[in-house]
Amino acid sequence: DYRQIAKELMRRYRVSSKLEFSKRATKGDYDFEKDIIKLRPFYKSVEDFMITLLHEIYHAMDSKKYGKDKFVAMYTKAGQEQEDKGKDFHDNNPFEIAAERWARREWRGKWKHRLRKK
Repeated sequence: DYRQIAKELMRRYRVSSKLEFSKRATKGDYDFEKDIIKLRPFYKSVEDFMITLLHEIYHAMDSKKYGKDKFVAMYTKAGQEQEDKGKDFHDNNPFEIAAERWARREWRGKWKHRLRKK
């Protein structure tokens, strides 16, 4: 059950954000303002779900680390700098790149071997 796995991982990473599953959600979103991790109810694989969840957990940890207001300002500034260079605000944002790398590293290093298909 994705909800149970998500709650357990959030607990292990000491993230107290709310968790929502919504068919309207993109692959995964972290709502900085309301401190909510939003996920879709279905993913093509467990790996896809885990990497998405870990990615959003990283954003929640950053928000907690810097404080919501400071983190939103830093994230927006970094995205704006990428737009000024003619790149994509989201995809080229250093915070997004760092979150994706961290999520993939965590998946390979800590979780992949624990959640094998039975």
